[in-house]
Amino acid sequence: MNAVPTIPPGDDFDKQVLYRAWMQSLPSADVPADFDQTVLRRAAKGPLTHWWGLAIVAAFLAVIATITQLTDRPTPPVVSYVPASPLPSVDLYHLPPAPVVEETRYPDPQEVVPPRKRFGVAGY
Repeated sequence: MNAVPTIPPGDDFDKQVLYRAWMQSLPSADVPADFDQTVLRRAAKGPLTHWWGLAIVAAFLAVIATITQLTDRPTPPVVSYVPASPLPSVDLYHLPPAPVVEETRYPDPQEVVPPRKRFGVAGY
């Protein structure tokens, strides 16, 4: 006969033993004879047993809808006349020269960085 390999207990083995011992030390509770039927009857009724909660929510929504319908909404302005104005035209072929101004935003001159060497298919 082959020996059955031992299975090491899990990390929470001590806690499980302690919980089971505590549960066994509790006194047993008496359950009424019709407990099962009572639970099944309540489950069969469904979530509409609290109709008063639904009625309160419906009344609240009705009050909000009534308030929003009865409040005076401002009337948006209606534009009746827009004066015609000529669009600005720019002659792109005869532009006046732009004035040349010295750049004063950067007090120190920036270094000129040489272009990096490129080695592509053409070899340049």
